[in-house]
Amino acid sequence: TGEEAPPWTATLDRYARQYRLLHARSTGAGQTEVAYLVTLRDPDDARVLAERLGAVAGVEQVTLFYDEERPL
Repeated sequence: TGEEAPPWTATLDRYARQYRLLHARSTGAGQTEVAYLVTLRDPDDARVLAERLGAVAGVEQVTLFYDEERPL
């Protein structure tokens, strides 16, 4: 389609076994809010993934939600 992948997909590819975009919306301030459902390769890497995503250019905030059966 000629569309370039968002800069954070390389980080998701590294840490996620699979991921799926659940939600995307424009905030009206030139920003886009996105939410992904992620299955990690190693569930213990959740905090590392959040840190790495937060370091990606253009990412301003990362919020983790997790399965209650497997807290962080």
